[in-house]
Amino acid sequence: WVADVAGVEMCRKALEAAGEVGIDSEWRHPRPSSLLQIATLEEVFLIDVALADAQACVQGGFASAVENLVNWLLCDFPGTALGFSFASDASRLTSLFSSIDPDAIRVTDCQPLGAALPGGNGNRGHGE
Repeated sequence: WVADVAGVEMCRKALEAAGEVGIDSEWRHPRPSSLLQIATLEEVFLIDVALADAQACVQGGFASAVENLVNWLLCDFPGTALGFSFASDASRLTSLFSSIDPDAIRVTDCQPLGAALPGGNGNRGHGE
């Protein structure tokens, strides 16, 4: 569970050592994102984005650390970043973190790959 600056730093170090990561954002209206899930082959990080959003109004340490991490992960991660139906997540994350350039996001969306599988409709894992 990542809910402080030290946790964000630990997460970043683990991600820097990973060649591939999976990314998913959970949300509940009206919040653009509440929880960011990032997984490597060895570890899973759950980032409390709602806390970062709330703390941005009070003090910027954790909030800015999360924003910097998310910006790096979506736009500058040197390995392979994967998401599923990621356009929606990207839209929500860019509305929450204004420093992220939507045109610079380099996350590969796996949904089309799922649709290409025999019998696949690309919606597995999303209630289908």
